Amino acid sequence: MDTKDTFERVFSVGGSSASATCNCGRTFYNSDGGWDWEDGELEGLAEDKDATDIGYGVGLIEVNGRTYAVDCDCWHSVYSMIELFIDRHAHQIAEYLKLEKKRKIEEAEKSATVDI
Repeated sequence: MDTKDTFERVFSVGGSSASATCNCGRTFYNSDGGWDWEDGELEGLAEDKDATDIGYGVGLIEVNGRTYAVDCDCWHSVYSMIELFIDRHAHQIAEYLKLEKKRKIEEAEKSATVDI
């Protein structure tokens, strides 16, 4: 598994669907999955120049509140930017996560408790 695969796994929205539209507007769909299509829906996708039949369930990832189709090339630049940031700041990110964990534990310890 390479870093891109790891990134997709961690940021996946889970599962797959018959069709989905990427953040960039391209639609991806699976005509081979035995999905329950509305009348004319599959034919419409087949005729749509911005739709691509990938032949398997459409996987999605979510980054910064935007949803991308895993098979779309547009998200690769987003991934490259994030990967570069993570690689260049790994030590700072690890320190940030450590300090945030400590802060949240301290905050939780100060919270009110309820006896049942």
